[in-house]
Amino acid sequence: MSISKLIAVGVLGIALANCAQDGLAKREDLTLLDENYFRCNVQPVLAARCSFMACHGNDERPLMLFAEQRFRLSIPWDEYETPLTDEELLANFRMASGFVGRDDGEETLLADKPLDARVGGLFHRGRDLFGEDDVFLDRGDVGYQVLRDFADGASAPEDCAVREEVGP
Repeated sequence: MSISKLIAVGVLGIALANCAQDGLAKREDLTLLDENYFRCNVQPVLAARCSFMACHGNDERPLMLFAEQRFRLSIPWDEYETPLTDEELLANFRMASGFVGRDDGEETLLADKPLDARVGGLFHRGRDLFGEDDVFLDRGDVGYQVLRDFADGASAPEDCAVREEVGP
């Protein structure tokens, strides 16, 4: 290899090394949102209202969700009805947490994107693809409230009961 190629490789290596950011893998740095609240309240809403294969239950959407009897992570097809694994729940928690960030302190993509735009929600492609209405028709929808509460920092005890009411 010529000296100019060695120098180019060295410069590229230094440039790439300077792009790295320490601490990204640390769990405590990823979010301050409550995993228990997510597991007991948010996950049931996302599973019932968002995780269909044509929506967020596939790996082609920015918000990708695992759910029982739907998209799974390394689960044989004949075991899709089994409860989510800890790994799947953690993946969903991290994925959903990434859609909580707010620019102006008001909107959060996780809750406001599926809220009907006619009542202040954001554009959501699902409305165009699957009918005239969006996932949440108004801010009073229990599913919308659960997602907003999560984004606002709601917490739950470790032994919380899994929510059964997820909205219409």
